[in-house]
Parts: sequence; structure tokens; C-alpha cells
Amino acid sequence: MRYLWLFVLLSGCATMEERAADVLATFGPYCEKLGYTKDTDPWRQCVQMEDAAAGARAYEMMRRHR
Repeated sequence: MRYLWLFVLLSGCATMEERAADVLATFGPYCEKLGYTKDTDPWRQCVQMEDAAAGARAYEMMRRHR
């Protein structure tokens, strides 16, 4: 149940396409600065890892403030 709330909190009312575009806009440039070439598999993996880490940080902040 906790993970459902996290999903709802992070996804809001955005469609999957909007969420993907937001993730790419947020973490894509960061991963490029780390040296990954845009639109390659390692770059996509970096974007996914950074998004997951941000989600984990958001969850921890939410958990601490209950």
C-alpha cells in the first residue's frame, strides 16, 4: 500500500508520456554532463537510475515527515 501512495504522489495526474518527457528533461542533461551520450542505452540507464534515486529520496522525506 505504501508503494501505491508513492506512485500516486510521484505520478500526479500526468500521463505516462508526460512523465517520461519530464524525466528526460530533468535528468537527461545531468547524465550528459556526466559524460553519457544522449539517446544511447547507457544514457537511458543513467536517466532511469537518477529518477529512481530521486523517487527514493522523495519517499524518505515523506516518511520522515509523517
